[in-house]
Amino acid sequence: MTAPSSSPVPVSYPEPVDSDTLVTKPVTGRKRKCLDPEEAAARKAEQNRLAQKAFRERKDLRIKELEVKVAVLTQLTASSSSTNTINAELLEKIRILEERCAGLERENVKLKDVVSKVESQATPPVSPPAQSIAGYQLPLSWTSAGVQLPIPSPSHLTRC
Repeated sequence: MTAPSSSPVPVSYPEPVDSDTLVTKPVTGRKRKCLDPEEAAARKAEQNRLAQKAFRERKDLRIKELEVKVAVLTQLTASSSSTNTINAELLEKIRILEERCAGLERENVKLKDVVSKVESQATPPVSPPAQSIAGYQLPLSWTSAGVQLPIPSPSHLTRC
């Protein structure tokens, strides 16, 4: 005997299948009811009515939510508008006060310059020594020798 010259690839043969071993797949999905066309149309119409009713309810609810949102935003806009007006008025007042403050600061600098010039040019006056008795300042018209002018009441005396 001679060896076959072909490649040693094993050959597989299908096994015989019996008709008893065939398995049929079960039918999947929902079972259809056999309705006549009138019942099917009525059922579909009822389903459409219910779907439309649910849609209208959702739409009405959404409209109410949006109306509330519009009211809130309108109120916020009005509040914002009045706040913006108040802010503009306050900014104008601030600008005016800043200008006034700058003017007063310039005036203060000028006055300080004038005061320093006057102080540097003038000599301080010599004042007579103050005389006091028991904490009261005596008027300059009085001297150590006696009273020169009579003073009618002591209301002119100032407390030191």
